[in-house]
Amino acid sequence: MAGISPDSVESHDSFCSAQGFGFDLLSDDGGTVGKQYGTWSAEGSPGRVSYVIGQDGYVAGFFAGARDFEQHSAAALEILGRMAGKGGSE
Repeated sequence: MAGISPDSVESHDSFCSAQGFGFDLLSDDGGTVGKQYGTWSAEGSPGRVSYVIGQDGYVAGFFAGARDFEQHSAAALEILGRMAGKGGSE
């Protein structure tokens, strides 16, 4: 698992240490990846989108729009459950 945002590497390192995260946060300096995935608004600011990408490299599902981390986590877990054949809505 990894996270990505336009924040700096230093900012991510500090945030991960403070939160005790056991996964990497990647820096998308300049927003190149975010723009390719269509997460930047017309005003030029990044939006919050959670993607679940399968082992085959394809997007298995996504959740966009909410600022609530709990909603993003729940949506990602639901997608992972469907991928594992453990139900969930489609």
